[in-house]
Amino acid sequence: MSAAPGAPPVPKNQEQISSSNKDSDDLINDTFTLVLDRVDEPGPGPTTLECKFTYTWDPEKDEGYAQLDSVDGSVQNPPLPITLNPAGIKGELAFFGSAKGESNAIKLPDGLTTIIYSAWLVIKDDQNMASFKLGLDGKLILSTENWPEDSKWKEAA
Repeated sequence: MSAAPGAPPVPKNQEQISSSNKDSDDLINDTFTLVLDRVDEPGPGPTTLECKFTYTWDPEKDEGYAQLDSVDGSVQNPPLPITLNPAGIKGELAFFGSAKGESNAIKLPDGLTTIIYSAWLVIKDDQNMASFKLGLDGKLILSTENWPEDSKWKEAA
């Protein structure tokens, strides 16, 4: 399967499924875990988060969504799952989500409560990556080790 012209490249590690309830026959679905343990901007809060994500992408329609399903094993509902929408960056399979206030407050298994101020997820072959701003003001930034330090997405979060 090839992506439509101008669409993000189809990641190699994703499962392709057939769907009879969609206009497109080829959807990409994947579930994976990323560890955010690089502190890009210090602040009060956790220094490591293990996050489980799922996403669905229709390369023919160039649309889909991602979800943050759990943080450190917590599946507290609400706010989880948190939906991340396509970021609209041409040629990138990138998703973004944000919420102000305490609507994304998650009680972690160690008893600490953290607030996800904004979240980026980028799908790139076998190099998926994420970056979160945490806290009421979003000052603490945690990222995966492979998140580019000069990221074009960093300031938009």
